[in-house]
Amino acid sequence: MNSEEEEEEEEHESSDEFSDDYYNDYYDDDDDDEEEDEDEDEDEPTSQPIHFRECLRLLDAALTSSNPPILPRWCTSEHIDILEDPMLLINGHQKCLSLPMNKREVQRFIRHAEPFDMKIDMIDGISFLPTARQIPTNAFNILNPRWSTKVEPYLKRSCIGPALQLDPNQIQLKVSNLLLLEPCQFPRQFQWSTDQHPNTIAKLFLSLPSTYKGGKETIIHYKEKHVFDLSKMNTMKSSYCTIVPMSHECKHEIDFISQGYKLVLVYDIIPLTSTIFYNVDINEATLTRVSRVFETWINGLEHEYHGYSSKIILPFSDMFHMGHNPLLHGIDRVIGTILRRTIEQYHSEQFLLYQGIIQPNRANDGTVHACRLLTDLKLMITNSSTTMKTLFNKIDFCLGNCNETYSGNVFVRKTRSEQGQFVSFEQFNVPIWCIVPVTEKYNLLIDNIPRVIIHLEQNLLPHHQQHHTEIFLLIDWLLTTTKKINFNAKSLLHQLLRLSTDQSITHDFIMTIRQLLEHKKYQDHFFPMIQKQDYDDIIYLLKYSKDTKIQLYIHQVFRTVLKRRSRDSERIRDAIKFIGVLSTRNVDLTFLLVLIHELLSNVLKPTSPKLSITDLANLLALLSISIDSYETSCEKISQQIIQQIKITTTAMTISSTITNLLRTVLVPTLIQIYRQFVDINCFYRKRKRDSTTVNFPPWFLSLYQTCLSLLNAYCNSTPAIPTYDNLSTYCNCSICKQLFVFLQNSKLFEQTFLIPDDNIYHFNMSVNTFTPLFIITKSMTSDKTKHQIHIMKMSTYDEEIWRENNLLRSLLTHIPLSNYSDEDQFQMMKTMKRFKSSSS
Repeated sequence: MNSEEEEEEEEHESSDEFSDDYYNDYYDDDDDDEEEDEDEDEDEPTSQPIHFRECLRLLDAALTSSNPPILPRWCTSEHIDILEDPMLLINGHQKCLSLPMNKREVQRFIRHAEPFDMKIDMIDGISFLPTARQIPTNAFNILNPRWSTKVEPYLKRSCIGPALQLDPNQIQLKVSNLLLLEPCQFPRQFQWSTDQHPNTIAKLFLSLPSTYKGGKETIIHYKEKHVFDLSKMNTMKSSYCTIVPMSHECKHEIDFISQGYKLVLVYDIIPLTSTIFYNVDINEATLTRVSRVFETWINGLEHEYHGYSSKIILPFSDMFHMGHNPLLHGIDRVIGTILRRTIEQYHSEQFLLYQGIIQPNRANDGTVHACRLLTDLKLMITNSSTTMKTLFNKIDFCLGNCNETYSGNVFVRKTRSEQGQFVSFEQFNVPIWCIVPVTEKYNLLIDNIPRVIIHLEQNLLPHHQQHHTEIFLLIDWLLTTTKKINFNAKSLLHQLLRLSTDQSITHDFIMTIRQLLEHKKYQDHFFPMIQKQDYDDIIYLLKYSKDTKIQLYIHQVFRTVLKRRSRDSERIRDAIKFIGVLSTRNVDLTFLLVLIHELLSNVLKPTSPKLSITDLANLLALLSISIDSYETSCEKISQQIIQQIKITTTAMTISSTITNLLRTVLVPTLIQIYRQFVDINCFYRKRKRDSTTVNFPPWFLSLYQTCLSLLNAYCNSTPAIPTYDNLSTYCNCSICKQLFVFLQNSKLFEQTFLIPDDNIYHFNMSVNTFTPLFIITKSMTSDKTKHQIHIMKMSTYDEEIWRENNLLRSLLTHIPLSNYSDEDQFQMMKTMKRFKSSSS
């Protein structure tokens, strides 16, 4: 087992100990002596830093220091001072309901109401008529304008908030329905499920003034039972409210009503934030104790103590399952509040607190991997910046990419059996809290790089005046993290250039650009430059960057890329193209010469790859920028070109291939080099004021003569005259027979036909069936009875090649070389007569 595996095993063992301590502290009552020992251990000065496992043990003890903890209430029923009349108006009625309602009002209510579905409508097999009726929220209105502005805020502030320890500012009350409970002989049971109301955490039953007897309420959650008997209160002149959590496990029972009617206005309690549950009253000493543990953790990370994790993951209690209502789990509310308030009061700028889900990572075949997934991580600290909320909220990442993460064996859970003993079971999708130091926050984004780039481009860079610090911190993480991440370095450079005009961040901008140019990902994708934007970005830096060393850094990138792939001809071709593009954009000549020197040092090595004629010619054209400086290199390259031309002409019998090389590469290169010689000669002539002729070096003359000889060989050998066979199936008229004789003659290239006017249409139809033919219509005969049709047998393809070769030869022969003979000019004029008719 290697060191990493041993370290991982130790972390898993410590996590199991941590989980056991967590639940034992929660359920065991006799641990006062243990807490005193922990306090003594914590107060003792230590010369050596404590181990991270000890830090976790101290955190576990601090979170469960109040044992048994003072848990917040999860249900309540309280008396309320007399409220205003809501002025309830049922749709279709002319008058509001008068409270308390008399029998006539009740009958009017029942006529417009619908039965309310309850759990008990049948006892001992005997069916009963429904004894509760409702009017949905869309079938009545509250006309009192002060009800929503005064009464409902009062209910949140004075009833719901204090009773359940919820922040009233994070609660929304929404009218659900209006219930009328009639007299009955058995209790009514309600079960409020979250299936139909996924955002509702509880129901608020507001009893309006009514006349009735009975109606005792009982709320049960497993073995915990709360009974609220309000029958002795004056229900005609007062109101009271009952809060029942939304849960399948929570039962709400209203005892039978012996006489009268009970009118109830039902509200949905909807949380506005996920932190609403974590507002429990906590002892300040507990917060201080947890704060000390966090300080120890931060100190260990800052000093890079061995074994210190950059994340702490705490599972919810064993009793909490996915989909449970947090109101029913006070211990989790207590611990969540401790974590939240400790960070907000003592470490608001040092930690991020998340609530999320941990689950094992499974392959497509169902195999469980060692790494775990943290999903749906919601940021719990409310005083975070906008960047925190948008970038670091609701994220997912895999713990397999974060080897230092401490998570523990959270999937092994415990529960109490009916006999009161603990039973272990395996549970997936476990709710957790995740605590992350702010200094490690970017590692949370390791699996969300596309989201990071989008956030950078759309939210940060357009407003860089306000977020420049965050921009450079984020980019620094992208460029320095040891994790394997994937991003487009060229695109990032392009986006960063938007900051170049901001004078206030010039230094940070320069350092970031340097850092990006030195990054391996940028250098790996430097070549090939496919997009025009890639060249534009480099040229912009070379021309307008305030960095005095930008040329040095780009040269370093160029050198590194060539050295890494020195035997790759594609990289050499990309480098030639790169320098060639820069040379056309008015880049500093000295810098171009440095790049050319770097390129030649790789090309002329004995181990360098063999380049094609095209690459060699382009390189030779590139050297013409300063041809005097690279005389030896030009000679070597020209010799390689001549050698490959001989090999190519020997192996290739298709003239179009050679013509293409001459047309696209060799002739333009010769002309470009010739112009460089002429320009240099003109420059010196102006200075010396003499009229000396241009002296071309031997390597140029040799390459020139090779290309010209090749063109002469192709131009002097005309294409073969095509013939046409199998003409017996065509027309047998005299005109067509004359045409067929011409087509079958392999020695006759062109002929003029005299076609009578009445047969011209038939002749044209016959000629058009044969391709390729050049047809030239001349003037009619003097008697105006016959048409003169001149036909040449040559394909368009062959003629174009021949004409291109002649044009290229003409270009070369018009270059005035001092030692050039007239022999080639004479060769060029030979055998031209046959093609004059086609151009006339």
